[in-house]
Amino acid sequence: MTDSVSDHAAEPASARLPILPTIAEAARIVGRRGWVYAVQIAIYALVLELASALTLLALPWATAGLPAVVAIGVRRLINLIVIELFVIACGTALFIGVQRAAVLGERPTVRLGLRMRRQDGAAWRAVLLYWLAAHLVPTLVTHLNGFAGAAELRWYPRYPSGWGIWIYWAWVCAVAPWLALGLPVALFEDEKRPFLTAARRLRGQWLRYLAVLAVCLLPGALWVLLRQGAIALVMPLRLLLTWPSDYGVSLLLELAYWVETYIVILLMSAAVAAAYSRLSPKFEPVYRVFD
Repeated sequence: MTDSVSDHAAEPASARLPILPTIAEAARIVGRRGWVYAVQIAIYALVLELASALTLLALPWATAGLPAVVAIGVRRLINLIVIELFVIACGTALFIGVQRAAVLGERPTVRLGLRMRRQDGAAWRAVLLYWLAAHLVPTLVTHLNGFAGAAELRWYPRYPSGWGIWIYWAWVCAVAPWLALGLPVALFEDEKRPFLTAARRLRGQWLRYLAVLAVCLLPGALWVLLRQGAIALVMPLRLLLTWPSDYGVSLLLELAYWVETYIVILLMSAAVAAAYSRLSPKFEPVYRVFD
């Protein structure tokens, strides 16, 4: 029994990464068990919304004795930590499920998407580094911008709040692709430096790899545009609504944002799995019985 399947792998081929076949394979990865991933995303979004709501309810009491500016900062920080923990945990579980289904031929289930496995520990550690670099930086920038506005810090170089989502995704799209292929390397192979290993395999393949990711993430970009359009349309109408109708609209918009986050993770996971399968060692499906 082993935590790594790299001992049972053939060396990767040196052929160029084919763009269209890789995109088609990513689509098949999502389509084969799309309903499972849809249920997982719905559960993840609901759990995240519940955790965020409970945190926001508890924070006023927890920070009641603090100065106003400090209380605002503490509330935002704790809320950010709670959200990031849930996003990382659920997003990693979704990513690992997609990788194991695509590479090892495992059948994804909702139950498997809701638990952690010991043999996936290396992948969780790699995801933490990935998340710090690709996601935490723009998230902190956005929250600092909001905190500066709430605390009326005139010296802080603020930008319009509507720019936050675009700054976030611009950073993610610029940084995430360079690290993402290292995650399945950490998951399946006994590599101490998975990101460097992935970078070596991508030599001469970067433009093709980025083209695959760009096409595969188009549905996620469309969701972002639709949600932003819905916000622009609905927000003026909220002034005409009373509680609980206005709260219901706000809740739906928040859930749409969480769903958007996990849809992008799903699409990225499928694209990375398809690229990894073509650029990395081939694993014998029989060895998954030892996991």
